[in-house]
Amino acid sequence: MNDEMSAELILERILAGEKDALAALYDMYERLVYSFAYRCTGDASAAEEVVQDVFTKIWRTTARYQPTQGKVSTWLLSITRHAAIDYHRRTKRHQHTDSGDEALVQVLDPSPGPDDLAEAASTRQHIKRAISSLPSEQRQVIEHIYFLGQTQQEVADELGLSTGTVKSRVRLAMTKLRTQLQSETGVNSSV
Repeated sequence: MNDEMSAELILERILAGEKDALAALYDMYERLVYSFAYRCTGDASAAEEVVQDVFTKIWRTTARYQPTQGKVSTWLLSITRHAAIDYHRRTKRHQHTDSGDEALVQVLDPSPGPDDLAEAASTRQHIKRAISSLPSEQRQVIEHIYFLGQTQQEVADELGLSTGTVKSRVRLAMTKLRTQLQSETGVNSSV
């Protein structure tokens, strides 16, 4: 059972009033919520307070979660974002200006903007072109490892190759990809 499915089952138990289910959800997502809260507030104690607010809200608002609207983790991060905004408003840590709340919402909004989306699309196109230009035996191992998530040993077993051959093909492919991406984009790549 994957984490999302088990999280949904835990939310059903929370909805039924089982307090130990809230503890299970906390154990599963506390690190994610804390790290996002810390990123939003920039303060450890503020992040801890936000985490407490988030799980209190979850206890009260579990019925609002709908699996068709997205993943549990996305729902939790949305609650965290709103709790961080509420924290900033309550504590008035930053001097309030007319655009202060709007700027805070923009800083806390984890969704990519139009520039980010355009850059990601361009990067995907460069990567697809670079991968398609690889020799077939190198492209094959790259696709198995990076797109199918297989280990080098699994690729070796599936393709009837030695692990050393798979490693060599990956190394050669990565070198070629790095060179091609650098020449196309003019940026040093971490591929």
